[in-house]
Amino acid sequence: MLDPRRAGGGLDISTFWYTNEKLGLGKSFVKQLFTTQDIFTSNEERQIVDFVARGRYPIAIGPSGTLTFQLKAQGLPVELFGSAGLQEGGFVTASNGTISVVKNAPHPNAAKVYLNYLLSNEGQAAWSKASGLASRRRDVSRDHIPEILLPQEGVSYQETYREKYVLMRREIVDFINTALQR
Repeated sequence: MLDPRRAGGGLDISTFWYTNEKLGLGKSFVKQLFTTQDIFTSNEERQIVDFVARGRYPIAIGPSGTLTFQLKAQGLPVELFGSAGLQEGGFVTASNGTISVVKNAPHPNAAKVYLNYLLSNEGQAAWSKASGLASRRRDVSRDHIPEILLPQEGVSYQETYREKYVLMRREIVDFINTALQR
């Protein structure tokens, strides 16, 4: 959660809190949260959900929704609550939905062929089923995704993958690390 190179829900939710003073959040909220609560962070998302299921922690903030539903289906006593109903709102993330192309690749046409497939209806359907996440394409079925994991119409979400927020990650991590040292 505190590593700015790791693109995951933890930093995305910290970005959301840190940048929303108008919602009663902001730096003071983040500082209070990280200095007054017994915060546990891990790069192992399964461990976080497992700790909640076993009662070690009462709540996980920003866990993987797809993983939580998988573990619930396996019998773990966990529930997932979406952010659409929260007065503070929520965020959406690019999650694992980003891709890069190497400049001067040995076979640049191969990358183009792959990207054309990946961005096609068929490619996005395959990606969505494999990841358990909704495609941004409206013509790709979302029937396999729990309703709570879908962005809701009419709800305003902060897009934490936007450049202005990504550029703030070092500032946010430094702020949290300073708060944790007290």
